[in-house]
Amino acid sequence: MHARPQSKAMFQRMQLVLVILPPLLLVSVLMGLWRFQAAQRTSEELFDHSLLAVALAISREVAISGGDTLAPSTHSFGSVAGGGQIFYHVTGPGGIFVTGYA
Repeated sequence: MHARPQSKAMFQRMQLVLVILPPLLLVSVLMGLWRFQAAQRTSEELFDHSLLAVALAISREVAISGGDTLAPSTHSFGSVAGGGQIFYHVTGPGGIFVTGYA
């Protein structure tokens, strides 16, 4: 007795799916992990750059005001760039407190 052509074709399709699907799933999982790590590195770099910008703005303001309080525009810039309120502590040579939060 011969296998029906329809069931043989279905069997071949299932074999093909079982051969192709596992490597595709593996590649998609690996690519997803790679993209997640790349996005995490990018977001960390962007956050570091925004913190650097805030630090430079604070240092400019400290140099201009001689260590007095920050201007509201600089303070709000730090809040926006960092995603929340930023607390800082600036010390000079010899560990002398210059400005910031004690």
